[in-house]
Amino acid sequence: PASFKAQDLEHVLALCDSDYDDYELEVAHLQSRILYTRQQQQMLKDHKVRLRSLNSPVRKIPNEILANIFDLACERNFLLGYPWRDVNEPPIPSLMPSLPALSIASTCVRWRSVAVSTPSLWSRL
Repeated sequence: PASFKAQDLEHVLALCDSDYDDYELEVAHLQSRILYTRQQQQMLKDHKVRLRSLNSPVRKIPNEILANIFDLACERNFLLGYPWRDVNEPPIPSLMPSLPALSIASTCVRWRSVAVSTPSLWSRL
């Protein structure tokens, strides 16, 4: 250390600063890669959930059976007996008979198609 000249010391310090900056850039690059990788991982996880839902048992029910289930749900209309006193505002009474059919038809494209193609359900929409 005593044998270092001031000029040599400044040069070594400049090299340290340069190396430090290089490491900072590398850390920033790696953090960016980690963020990208985590996003890709989440996208894959979400995609896997969507794919798994395609194998759901309800998807294997034939449309004719679904129509019968939907018709029964609309016929019984359990929403009429719901304890609305626990909720701020009950639905408009004129909509009550339509709620099950509207809910069914709003669930997914397939259910809407079944509801619209089933006269007893279609008349409730």
